[in-house]
Order: sequence, then structure tokens, then C-alpha cells
Amino acid sequence: MKLPRAVDKQSTFVIFIQWMSLKYHVDGFTKSEVYTKLASATRPFFAAPLEFFHAGIVIDTFLSRSRHARR
Repeated sequence: MKLPRAVDKQSTFVIFIQWMSLKYHVDGFTKSEVYTKLASATRPFFAAPLEFFHAGIVIDTFLSRSRHARR
């Protein structure tokens, strides 16, 4: 899991979770009691309803942290 924050919009976050498969996430996790509890516990911390989407990796680079930080 990764949780980056937008640099130019401090109230914006993007959570990145890599699931074993889309089917596991949709049919398993989101229909589980764990998901229900997690959603209920975190909902009060968000100013607006969350936007969800599923994505695939298009480009994966080998940049080191130090090289990436200089940009």
C-alpha cells in the first residue's frame, strides 16, 4: 500500500493498493466484514465521498529515490 499526498493540493491523497487480482478485491474484500468495518471507521475523516477506480500499471521505472527527488 502507498499513500502519496498531492504536493500542490495538500488535502488530496491517492491510495495505491496492489491486490492479487481485481476479482479478489471486488468479490472478496469489498464484500467482507473487514471492509465494512474499515469503511465505517475511516468515513468521518473524509470531507467528501471517496472516488474509487481500478488501474493497471502502464509504465514502471527504475529511477532511484535520489535521482527522482532532484526533478
